[in-house]
Parts: sequence; structure tokens; C-alpha cells
Amino acid sequence: MGELALAWAGVRHRPGPWLLLALGAALAAVMPLAAAGLQERAATGAVEQAVVAVPDASRGVLAVTSRDLRGPDLTATSTQVETALARAGLPSPTRALAFRALSLQGTDTTVAALDPLADAVTLDSGRLPSRCSPDACEVLAVSSEGAAGTAALPGLNGPARTLGLVVTGTATLREPRLVGLGLVAPSQPLLLGSDPAAMADLEPLTLYGRNLAWFTPLDPAVVAATGPASFAAALDRAAEEVSLTSGPLNVVWPSAAVLDAAARGEDSAARFSVLGVGAGALQLGFCLMLAAARRAPARQHGTLLGRRGARPAQVVAVAALQSGLAVLAGVVLAVVSAVVVSRALVPGALAAAWPAVLALAVAAVLGSVLLTVGPPVRGRTLRLGLAALVLLAAGLGALALVRPTDDPRAPLPVAALVALTLAVGVVGVLTWSPVVALLQRRARAARRPLRRVTLLAARRPLLPSLTAGFLAATLATAFLAVSWSSSTQRSAEDRAAYAVPLDLRVSPGTQVQLPATVVDAARLTALDPGAVVSGVTTTTVGAFAGSSGATTLPLAGVDPAVLPLVHRWSTVTGSSASAAEVADRLRAPGAGSAVVAPVVPAGTQELVLDVRGLDADVTLRLWLAGPDGQERGVALRQRGPDEAYAELGGGAAQTVRALEIGESADHLTFRQHGIGEGSTDRPLPSGTLLLGGARADGRSFPWSWSDWGADSVEVRGDGAGLAARYQIRDARAVLLPSWVPPAERPVLPVAVDPVTAARAGSRGTFGITVNQTTVPVRVVAVLDRMPTLPARFVVADRSAVAALVDREAPGTAPVLQVWVSAPGPGGPAVRGELDATASAATLQDRDALARTYADDPVTRGFVTLLGAAGLVALLLALVAVVGGVRGDREAAAADLFALEVDGVAPGALRRVLLARAALVLAVGLPLGVAGGAGLALATGRLLASGPDGRPLEPPLQVVLASAATALVVAAAALVTVAAATATATLALREARLAAPELDLR
Repeated sequence: MGELALAWAGVRHRPGPWLLLALGAALAAVMPLAAAGLQERAATGAVEQAVVAVPDASRGVLAVTSRDLRGPDLTATSTQVETALARAGLPSPTRALAFRALSLQGTDTTVAALDPLADAVTLDSGRLPSRCSPDACEVLAVSSEGAAGTAALPGLNGPARTLGLVVTGTATLREPRLVGLGLVAPSQPLLLGSDPAAMADLEPLTLYGRNLAWFTPLDPAVVAATGPASFAAALDRAAEEVSLTSGPLNVVWPSAAVLDAAARGEDSAARFSVLGVGAGALQLGFCLMLAAARRAPARQHGTLLGRRGARPAQVVAVAALQSGLAVLAGVVLAVVSAVVVSRALVPGALAAAWPAVLALAVAAVLGSVLLTVGPPVRGRTLRLGLAALVLLAAGLGALALVRPTDDPRAPLPVAALVALTLAVGVVGVLTWSPVVALLQRRARAARRPLRRVTLLAARRPLLPSLTAGFLAATLATAFLAVSWSSSTQRSAEDRAAYAVPLDLRVSPGTQVQLPATVVDAARLTALDPGAVVSGVTTTTVGAFAGSSGATTLPLAGVDPAVLPLVHRWSTVTGSSASAAEVADRLRAPGAGSAVVAPVVPAGTQELVLDVRGLDADVTLRLWLAGPDGQERGVALRQRGPDEAYAELGGGAAQTVRALEIGESADHLTFRQHGIGEGSTDRPLPSGTLLLGGARADGRSFPWSWSDWGADSVEVRGDGAGLAARYQIRDARAVLLPSWVPPAERPVLPVAVDPVTAARAGSRGTFGITVNQTTVPVRVVAVLDRMPTLPARFVVADRSAVAALVDREAPGTAPVLQVWVSAPGPGGPAVRGELDATASAATLQDRDALARTYADDPVTRGFVTLLGAAGLVALLLALVAVVGGVRGDREAAAADLFALEVDGVAPGALRRVLLARAALVLAVGLPLGVAGGAGLALATGRLLASGPDGRPLEPPLQVVLASAATALVVAAAALVTVAAATATATLALREARLAAPELDLR
């Protein structure tokens, strides 16, 4: 007990150093707790974000059975399903009955019933259905694709009566989950009733297949609170319970995305733990520096205790008890602070972090005891040991860099990062002595003040070298935190630009397969005259046919004029050539010249074309393109011997892109059966068509045949008429306006990925196959990546792609993306318009997507922990600089006392202290900046993976020079210099000389 009493007396006599030690231990202990808490929060946030990221139409839970349940069986099963979903924390579901798609006079239609119906539709005309009996049910004719699908609704009234359905009005579907969850097919008109149970008994529908379903929204908070695994288990139990009593029940929800996010959060635990321990170990440097400042008086105390009869073990015990009391107080403070700050996370955080907290506490006590009362170690031996630690850290970093891993569970990358951070501090410790030795050699011929500085710096190197090392490590950590935060923010913006090249992007969704049909370019440009709306066509082509490298590639048609509008072009494409340069290379020769083609007037309901020679063996299909560029094929049906007609249904003016002659289904069946069942061949369809004038709703409009031609059809004629002699072979027989003979066609310029470019060879040309016809292309640009396209791709001028596809296979290059640029003041109006009209498709906003990427919970938690460690370390570094100057004052008290007795003025002695502190800063600050830059570059290689663990596209660009990093470096330099100057200026202000104090405490 004597050792404890003596230890406590020493703590009470000088509480300042022990309070600082307790603070350092508290900050070291709180880092693993913070890491565990942030990891829990990141895991929860990742699950919630994954649920929110699911499109609204698919964000739900669907329970469905194909059993034909009616009456009491249906009621009992509904009750059972609703109870099971409620146990999983889900709200009351919508009950639905959906029959399989039926063909009503050629229109695929789905008959269904919803309860409640009023919340699922917006009534356009008539009234809601109210009656349903076994003989007849009232229904609404509903469009599932907005205003675009309302044209077909009036034609359903008659066919619906044959099924016992009475249409009471028309409506637009407002409940996206009916289509998004796959209960009904997209883009089909619906006949919706309001009572699933009553419609199940409708006699005319008895023999048709059906699905009984219950669906409800998926709340991210419910999934996160329950836990993804527990939530999935609850839904599995619901499916099993109902299946046992009422037959098979399938429960569908976005489980893959949610469980993957949960796994990602759990997989990040190892990295958070290693970083938490590393951050705590960094704070331990402050404890070691405090111990170094106490070494001289502690050894003197030990000597006096030895003279009074104390054994060496007792001296060590006193030092250990003093350090242990301070460290214990710090750990308790850390735990209490964690409880106060975040009660919800503490139980899990304590359970996960207590081994690390205990290890750091033991390390703090052992390090303090060794530095205060441990035996002296030869400088050469110590330097060799520290150099070995640096080499070990470098080896660990090299191993992690040479053998990178995409596994988010792997702790090696973070362990290497922590080791390299601590190595920066060790390098700072090792650098001190060589710098002082160099100054000593120069001081021999210098003035006396410099000799005094180097003399004091060389005699007691432990404290200043530790201070310089700690300052270097803390500044490197702060630099890394700011650089990594800036890098992740830039990466979020890069990834958003890669997914949305301009400002907005509309792509297919569950309800809309062709996004151009829901984008009104004229309306958008009216809202913002500076807006640019450009469709991107995509078709699949063969490449390198007949060779070992034969493959299929997506051929994307992009308007070259929009390439300079692509955000972050060089980053998202990896191209050294500018967007304008690539656009110029891609422009096909003659692409700027206008194509002379007939234009069908706006509002045309019926188009009539004069045709002679059309028979039952062949069909005619006219390919038209509206303002959106999307091609649509309409059948020209024979009406009398001299004309064919097509129903267009009104709408905007449309340009004629091609006229295709095809083999009729009856002739194809006859020919194939004849060949397969007999021993003789059957002739291919052939003949001659005489084509003449055209009329729109009975009125003639300009239509010239003068420039029409075809690759596989022999044509002759003048502007008024055309004779087309055809034979249907393997290739499609297509006639084109402004046809160009093969000998006059230029080679198509394309941009490709590096693999395709390498396969093309030094000549840079290869062939692509469209509809069994191979055409040559020439590589004019090589892009590492192309936004929105897979790793391998071919990109060409959209007009040239359209001409190529129209010549060989019209209609096979649909507009699968619409890129919208709206940088002007009308941008919000454009976004609002697309929200209203294109919500059934997939609408992405680049700015919103960048915010989503930047707000990734795992990345944000990692940056927060790193930033907290850097901020706390910088604050401790400030305290360390002040403590270093005061420690120098106390450690060199005898030397300073002797110099003052010899006549050196106190002002000169203060300048010596200030010069020694400046030397510490001169060593620590540059090493910290250089080490932070190196750590940031290494981190870019070690941790540059996306939230899903896969490599980022485009790759992460490490940001070293930024306003934030400059601010951190400048603030660290200014504050530490100011603190050292103030501390040295206030030192040695005693009224009288006093010998250094020495007592047993």
C-alpha cells in the first residue's frame, strides 16, 4: 500500500501531467468506440440507402399465389397473409387479383381488380366501378403508361363486354407497384375492378389463369430497425405458413439489393476496427510524449527513492500505479462520453470495441512506464529498432499495394494504411538526430546563439524527437483525412457524370421500355431555350466475324454535337483527346447534309399509299421516326388492288425512314412446312411492286421517289413512281430515301474501347455485321470508358448509325437513352416537367446522383472517423508543441540556470527555447505534409473500391492540392508556430533565479 500512497501523493502534488495523460488515454480509448459506433451506423445507413435506391415502382413486398381461391378460402388466406405481413412490420397491403394477359381484338390487355382501387388510379372520365356479380363486373379502362397509352382505351369497351366486364370510365394508373413488382406487364392497357373477391367469381373468366396477390410499400426504417436478416426470415416464415395451409405462396421483395447492402455494412467492420485501433494508437503518441517529458524528474525521483531503501521493483510499481490511475480515469471518461453522446450505439460498440480499448490502455501504461523509468537504451540500438519498424510498415504497405483486394472484409489495406501513418511519425523521430548533427557541424563556425541551440538540442533528444514525430504523424493524418474527403467527393461527382453524362438521363423503366416516348423535346426547349435533348440509339452488332476474336458489341449512336456537353469528359472517358476533337473525328462524311425524305403531316390518322402488285405472299411495313428519333414500324394493309393503308393515330409529324418488303407469315409457314415435310424446295417470295403517290387523311402531300434505292431490291423510276423488283432472301428487303450506292459509301468512323482497338490492329479498321451484312468501320478514337455503356463498345455518329441500321434492319436501333442538358435558369422547370411526364421511366439527375454517391454511409463513416482522428490529433499536436516547449524548459532547467548564472540574459535564453521549438516544427511540419500526400496516394490504391466492393468507374482520382488541404496545412503551421512562440515568450519570467526543484514527489 506504500507504493499506492506514494503514487497518489505524486499525482495530487502535480496533477497537470497526469490530467494530460488521462486526456490522451481517453482520446485513444474513444477511437475504437467511435469506430464501432460509426460502423453500426454505416451498416444501418447502407440498408436504408439500398431500400431508397430501389425505384418507387419496385420498392415493395409482393405476396402472390396462382391458386384459384374463392369465397371463404380467399378470405381466410387474405387474413393469414395480412397478419404475417403485419408481424414483419409492414403496413396493411393492397389486395389484387390479376388475370394473365388477354388479346382483345389484337390488343394485349390485363384484367385485374384492386382493393382499394380509388387510391391506385386517377379518374379521367366516367365513374369508379361499384358493382360486381358472377355475371358482370364494372371496371375502369386504365392506361399504365400515362397519357401515351390512353388512345387505345376507347377500343376496349366492346371486347370487354364479351368477358362480362362493363367499362364505367377511363383512368390513369397511379399505383406504380402494380407494374413494378411484376404483377402485370408494362405498357398494357388494364381493365380494373374494385373487388378482387367478387371478380374471382366472374363466370366468363372462370377458365382463365390468374394470380391472387397482396402488395405493400417497403419502408427502409422498418427494414433497418428489424435487421435485414430478421426481416427476410419473417417474410420467409410468412410464405411457409401460408403455403402449408393454402398452397404455394411466393413473397417477392428487393432482397438481393438489401441483403447485399447489409453484407457490405457487416464486411466493413474489420476495416473500421483496424482504423479505430490505428487512430487510438496515434493518440498514444501524445501519451508517450508526456512520458518523455517526465523522464528526467522521474529518474531523479527513482534515484532518491533508491537511496531511501526502495527496491527497483517498487520504483517501477510507483510509476506504473501513477500511469495506471491516469489511464484508468481516461478510459472511464471515454466510456462515459460515449454513453452520453450516443446511447443507442453504446451496447454494440462496447461489445465490439472493448478488446481494443483494453489493449490501448495496457499499451499506454507500459509505454509510459518504459519511457519514464525504463533503463537507458543506446542511441544506435534505438535507431536500428525504429528503422526496422519503418521497414516493416513499408513492407506491409508494399504487400497491400502489390496484392490489392476488392474484398471489403480484408483488413490488410487499412492495416497497411495505419502502419504507414505510424511510420511517418517514426521517420520524424529518426530525422531529429541527423538534423541536429548537421546543424552542429554548421554551428562550429556560426555565432554563439546557434551553438547554444544545438548544444541543448543534442543533449536531450528524446522529447523533441518524439514531439517532431508526433507532429508529423498527426499532420499526415489530418492531411489524409481532408484529401480523402475531397477525393471521395470528386469521385461521387465523377461517377454521377459517368451515369448521367449531361444533366438528366431518361432510360427504360418497368412501365416504359422506350424512354423517347415520354420525353417531349419541344416542350423542354420551350421551358429552357438553352436545353439540349438528344437520344442515344443502341443496337447489337457482330464484330470480327469469322475470326477467333469474333464477338458481339453494342453499337451506340450519339450525336457528336452533345459530346462537348459531357461533364468531366477526360475523367469519365479516360481520353487525352478533348470532347470536341473526338466529336469532329466521329462526324461521318456527309452527315451534315440534309436527307431528302417524305414527311407525314402532323395529326394524320390514316396514311394511304398507291401500290400495285401486292399479294398475300408479302407484307409492307413503313418505318417512321418522330421528333424523338425513335423509329416505329406501321403495317401497310392492302385495300383493293391499287392501294395500301396504315393507321397512324395522329400525333406529331413523322419522317419516313424506310419501306420494308417482308415475307408474310402464311407464306413462311407454307414454305417451311413444305421444305421440312417434303423432299423438294419451295420458292422464295418474289415479284414487282409499283409504288405511287401518298395521301394523308385523303389529302395528297409531297412524296418523291426520285432518290429511293435498296441494296437487295432492284428499283427504277422517277419522282412520281417507283418499280421495285424484289426477292425475299436471308437479308431484309428495305427501300430507303436518299439511298447511297455501296461504292460511294464512306467507311464509318467509330470510337472504341482499348480491347477492341487492339484487336483491330495497326490499320484501325474492322468489320461489323448488321442483319448478316458486314460493313467496314475505322477506329478514329480510343476511349478507356464511355458513359452508360459496358466495358466494350462501339460509338458512332447517330445519323450514320441510323442510315446503316435503316439500310439493313430498320427498327433495331431503338432510342434507349435520352440525354438532357439544362444548365440555364430554366433547368428546374425542365426537371419538374420530366418528373411529371417521365416518372414511369427511369429518370436520373446528375446532381442528385452525386449527392447520393457522396452520402454513401460506409464511405461517409470512414471519412468521419479518419477526420475525427486527424482533428483530435492536430489538437493534441498543438498541446504537444506547448508541452514540448515547457518540457524543454523543465528538462533543461539546470542548463538554463547555469547559463543565466554565467550572465546570459533571460531574453537570449527564451530565444534559445523558441529556436529549439522552431527546429521541432521545421522537422515535423514538412514531414507531415509529405507523409500525408504519400498516404493519400497509397489510400487511392488501397481503398479505391465502390460501396459494393468492386472497382470504381471511373477510377478514383486522388485530390492532393485543394483549398481544404491548403487550409489545414496553413492552419497547422500558423497555430503551432503561434503556440510555440507564445509559450517560449512567457517562459523564464521569474523575478529571481531559482535552482531546479527536486523532491520525492
